[in-house]
Amino acid sequence: MKLHNPELVGALLDGELKGLRRLRVQRHLRRCALCAAEYRHLRHLSQMMTANPPTAQMSDSPGFFWSKVKREIQAREDQSVTLPSPQLISSDWLSRHRYTLASVTACLVATVGVIWFAQAYRTAPTPAVVPIITAVPAVAVEHVSTLIPHSTATPVPTKDNEDTVIWTSGLPWTPNMTQMKTLYANLDT
Repeated sequence: MKLHNPELVGALLDGELKGLRRLRVQRHLRRCALCAAEYRHLRHLSQMMTANPPTAQMSDSPGFFWSKVKREIQAREDQSVTLPSPQLISSDWLSRHRYTLASVTACLVATVGVIWFAQAYRTAPTPAVVPIITAVPAVAVEHVSTLIPHSTATPVPTKDNEDTVIWTSGLPWTPNMTQMKTLYANLDT
């Protein structure tokens, strides 16, 4: 026993310590004046209480007293007893669940951090391939097949006659959908 422990001194006095623990406490009492004084004080109190037992002042004999207690218990057997239940306030609940709250908070912070990191450093999506329709001056394009190999292109004059629209889908350009459908039908056959 390295520290002063009044509980162990009291346990030695009451005969509750056995074996190695008892020897350690006794050795500590021989070396520690503070614990030895505590031991002497507790031994003196114990001797005084043994020499002067409390005397109960009862108006009835012990047998009659216990028979009254038994009759009272039997009379109240059918009565229901409601015990008050303590109400926990928020600080009690928080102190009882502090580790759970800490772990939930840590998980939430980690989740928010991962989401933020994913949003901040995500790669940009690849753009979809969109057919290119460009307007170029009619004078600049003489042979369309040299610009876009393996495609069919039809120059179409616009209203202002300065620009030409080149249809580069691989099929000739048609002004409306019905002509396009007939053209597709003719190509399939």
